[in-house]
Amino acid sequence: MSSARTTPPHLLLLVDDSPLDQELLCEAFQVIAPTFELELIDDSRTVLCRLADPAARRPAGVLMDINMPAVSGLELLQAMRGDSAWPDVPVVMLTMSASPKDRHEAQQAGARAYFQKPHDFEGTVCLVQDVLTTLDLAAEVIGRRREETGHGGWTATG
Repeated sequence: MSSARTTPPHLLLLVDDSPLDQELLCEAFQVIAPTFELELIDDSRTVLCRLADPAARRPAGVLMDINMPAVSGLELLQAMRGDSAWPDVPVVMLTMSASPKDRHEAQQAGARAYFQKPHDFEGTVCLVQDVLTTLDLAAEVIGRRREETGHGGWTATG
């Protein structure tokens, strides 16, 4: 007898204005954590509107680019930590920048982690593994793989 999943999948917001980066991350999540729901948002103003909506579903985490038009990822993070309904939702900053200043500012603003975006799919899969570990969701993914395949681990084949 199979058991039906009664709880909704974890929702992660992916806030990035680059369609290519969004696509790469979505493909990596399909390999590592296919049951997770990703909500793709390509501008920070949309996130600000979502934060103001009391009926919006609370995400398990937010993956956010630092360099975005209009409102930067750092400014958005500060808004989340300020007066939003999600002051404690973990935020992982993703960026091409290796700047120690950016890393420091992200940590000061309350980011859980700061990762540089990789340039290839294999690196993006590793990034997703690191993000899930940072968000304390890795054990669940590995446990689900163990249930489905008889063994756990991060490999794409189970």
